Amino acid sequence: MEQIFNVIDDHKNNQFIMNDFHEVLRESNMYIPSNETILNKLHNHYQDDVIIVNKIGAPIYFCLKNKGYDILRKSHQESKEDPEHYQLIDKVVKVLFDDIKEYTTDDFTEYLASDTMFTEARNIPKKLKYFLEKLILNQYRKEKNSVHYEPSIISIAHAIMSAMFPRLIHSSLQIAVGVTLHRKFGSKELVDMCHRMGFSCSYNEVSTYETSAAMQAEIQVKDDTFVQFVCDNADWNLETLDGKGTFHSLGSCEIITPASDVLSRKPFPRLKSVSEEEIATQSKIKIKNYELTPMEGIKSYDFPEPNVNLKLKFTYASKINSYWMLLKYVNPTFEKGWNGFIEDCTAINTHFEVSAINFLPFIHAYPSDYSTL
Repeated sequence: MEQIFNVIDDHKNNQFIMNDFHEVLRESNMYIPSNETILNKLHNHYQDDVIIVNKIGAPIYFCLKNKGYDILRKSHQESKEDPEHYQLIDKVVKVLFDDIKEYTTDDFTEYLASDTMFTEARNIPKKLKYFLEKLILNQYRKEKNSVHYEPSIISIAHAIMSAMFPRLIHSSLQIAVGVTLHRKFGSKELVDMCHRMGFSCSYNEVSTYETSAAMQAEIQVKDDTFVQFVCDNADWNLETLDGKGTFHSLGSCEIITPASDVLSRKPFPRLKSVSEEEIATQSKIKIKNYELTPMEGIKSYDFPEPNVNLKLKFTYASKINSYWMLLKYVNPTFEKGWNGFIEDCTAINTHFEVSAINFLPFIHAYPSDYSTL
């Protein structure tokens, strides 16, 4: 019974049922006496401070008088303080309401470009941001970890704003989250579930965004920009028993160097209804068939007359190539190939450009067909 007495004295709760005492004895691997024996020992230990309610067909309840009095007194004191606290909370709500209301708009006619969505998402009401920072980054968390909690603060702020004004505030962050979820998992239920919890836009809004985006032009780059196109097979479900559901296509991407030559996308109009004919017209690509010339091989090429006065210019790449060949000639133990040699030469070079990769639409045609390219 000592285990039961310790639980009653140490536990914050004042009310117990007999099954609680059985569980304590069971966890201690001790013998469980009858209910009458347990009640008698509780009476002997706590004397007049015990209250036991025992009704037929109902659980046996046990509580202590003095401990219950302390709980009621503390609850009464807290109830006296509640009105003042609630009044203070009401004032904070009014301040935040007025601050958030300035971000409402009746005119939702365009979407932000994808490369500016998350940047604009940081633009939240100052007072709301200050409130959430004080609430989340409390005194128990170090200031150096504030960057770690910034996404949570921004996400919660957008959820509050959208929940307060669902028709007047259209969160770019929630649209970005909804589109990302749909592209990643392709699940309408997942998008709508996150929307109901306040952390994403609706599936209908995702469909409107994707339709509106499909009507926009591809990314634009500056003139004289170096662009590489990389293509490869993208065959689907080839090894089937019935030959159904399989297709051959060509997947491509363009590598743009430097990435800074990619022009920033501008906001595009929000189109509520677009017909299939309009999408087909916008996405139409003129087909150019590859025509093989009558002459085959090297005879089909027209070479210009050679210039005997041509002066060769040695580029940086040709000099490196000559140096690599010289090293292999004068040093038989030099075993590095061309790739390893170039890697060593450029290891300390920090003057390089960052490239941007843009994925192109799949072409539903045989990759081996010259007309596909």
